[in-house]
Amino acid sequence: MRKTRKRWQMCPMCGMMIYTSGGGHHTCPEKVAAERQAELDSVIAEEMSTWDKEVEKFWNSRDVKFLQHLIDEGKL
Repeated sequence: MRKTRKRWQMCPMCGMMIYTSGGGHHTCPEKVAAERQAELDSVIAEEMSTWDKEVEKFWNSRDVKFLQHLIDEGKL
């Protein structure tokens, strides 16, 4: 049997360097996990704040209105 080699790998969740042969039993520190979750929450909140305006802008665009007209007339 081959001996497994340990290597330094970066945890994809917290970014910590881990000396392991394949993931092992690493658990991310709570503080790092909380910071990552807060960062994701702020990005989601920012995107959702402009969602209604972007949806309204999409449905009011000329291309969509023209396609809706074609569908209503049975030409598409």
